[in-house]
Amino acid sequence: MVGKNHEKIVKDTSKDVLVLYYADFSEESIHLQPHIKQLAEHAESIEDLLIGQYDVQNNENEGLEIYQYPTLIYYAKDNKEGVVLNNEEVHDFDTARVWLGNSNSAYAAHFVH
Repeated sequence: MVGKNHEKIVKDTSKDVLVLYYADFSEESIHLQPHIKQLAEHAESIEDLLIGQYDVQNNENEGLEIYQYPTLIYYAKDNKEGVVLNNEEVHDFDTARVWLGNSNSAYAAHFVH
């Protein structure tokens, strides 16, 4: 995800979108990136769910205000303002998977039995 397509992706009302906003100078960002990538690969078969990453340092996007790195924001189909996730709640693949299973009905239907 890059600055040119960021808004189009997160504002798409046909998809729930989870975005990791990161900066390479942040150790926490570096730690979380492979876990979110793994989650995206794990959930790629769910058509109405998109999980992506956004490099805040190397992209410009007017109106995007990120104050802490990393920041995870969940843009549900019915809430395109987005919900900022607590970094204590989601800090690796397993906690991200649990959070998504509790927050996204398509993911829960596909993976939680």
